[in-house]
Amino acid sequence: MNGRLWKAVVGTALAACAGPAGAATPSFKAGVFDPPRLAPEFVLQGSQGQPLDLNRYRGKVVLLAFGYSSCTAVCPITLNTFAQARRMLGARADGVQVVYVTVDPERDTPARLKKFLGSFDPTFVGGTGTEQQLEQVRKEYGVSATKTTYENKSYSYDHSSFTYLIDRSGRIRALMPYGHGPDDFVHDLSILLKECLMRRGTRIVVAIVGASAVALTAIAMTPIRSASREQVFEIPKGTWAHRMAGEPIAILPDHIHLTAGLRDILVLRNRDDVPQIFGPTLMMPGQSFTLPFDRPAQYVFACTAHASGQMTIVVDAYPGDPWARIVWRARALRRALW
Repeated sequence: MNGRLWKAVVGTALAACAGPAGAATPSFKAGVFDPPRLAPEFVLQGSQGQPLDLNRYRGKVVLLAFGYSSCTAVCPITLNTFAQARRMLGARADGVQVVYVTVDPERDTPARLKKFLGSFDPTFVGGTGTEQQLEQVRKEYGVSATKTTYENKSYSYDHSSFTYLIDRSGRIRALMPYGHGPDDFVHDLSILLKECLMRRGTRIVVAIVGASAVALTAIAMTPIRSASREQVFEIPKGTWAHRMAGEPIAILPDHIHLTAGLRDILVLRNRDDVPQIFGPTLMMPGQSFTLPFDRPAQYVFACTAHASGQMTIVVDAYPGDPWARIVWRARALRRALW
């Protein structure tokens, strides 16, 4: 294959196939699941006057979040962020559906949810039901909701505030923690929307890429090498059973140190035969969770695989100058030895 033809094939393939499911390098702003699992099905009372069946939105990218209409802080910010992201997407927003499931069935009737969600975007749909129905949905998605009742008999909920990103095939691809702005949602939604378009009409291109890859391998003289930005930890089988038996477990360190711009992607792999909780997410057996960090900070996450029940992530600043690199290497060596 001559050089010009190869460049044309690769250029076309990369333009069409950017970001397919299972890509080796995570490019999402959100945490990524690998492999992605099918989003658990549910049917609830819908805010649009008909049952809310999650499967109805196959073919669209779904933003799935949980909250309630009486929330005065987190929920309005989340919904306003969704609305801004849809406006920024322009015509592509037709491929995105926001689904909002209440944690407050006592007050959130379908009519109230419709009015509440419509104040942000008329395309948003909400779901409500009995407490038992909603509890089951929360359980399947690893969502918590704790009710606090006050002396005047009013009440509020402390609930999970993350957002699931579900692709057009109905798989949970990523989890966006609370606090990300509309730009990050537009970034990740664009990946999923483009990816779905690729699956529709590029089988021939993918076949060409596969054949061309064989030719490229044959003529390649020097392998491409790049330092991994991933810090990988595995939760082995039997972890939960050992912890429940009161046996000491030392699988994960108390502090995990990452470096922004150098090694800033945390990968957790659940090899146990029971689900494990890490931060706001529920990892199923055999599932991995990939979470990128883009700024120096310290984070404390709940972690059922750690003896203390929590784990601290320390993201150090990139060692830009010579002295900073010396200090960084010395600290890395000390952590490796002790």
